[in-house]
Amino acid sequence: MLGQADGGRGLIWLHHPVQGPLCARFLGHLERVLGRPGLPLAAQQESVALPPQLAAAAVLAPLTLAPSRLTESLNMGSAAPSVEVLPPLLDLPTVHEFLLASLEALP
Repeated sequence: MLGQADGGRGLIWLHHPVQGPLCARFLGHLERVLGRPGLPLAAQQESVALPPQLAAAAVLAPLTLAPSRLTESLNMGSAAPSVEVLPPLLDLPTVHEFLLASLEALP
């Protein structure tokens, strides 16, 4: 899904900073599945200061289910004007439909 979202323009997926071996294993798994490394980015303050490596990205994909301080900050101008910020995962129809179908299938 993310591979198609960037249209070959260069995508960086963002995640909240995490610690510990289990978190490291999960992020390693995501990197293998998505075929590209992620970047930890905290949204502790009002605006997010983007690291220099994001300047070269054309598409940012924050891996959040719903809008958060991070996505709001990116959409309010923290990202460069030429950078597209993908919506939260639940705003993507395929993710939304998959989640609903999975929940409906629960006993």
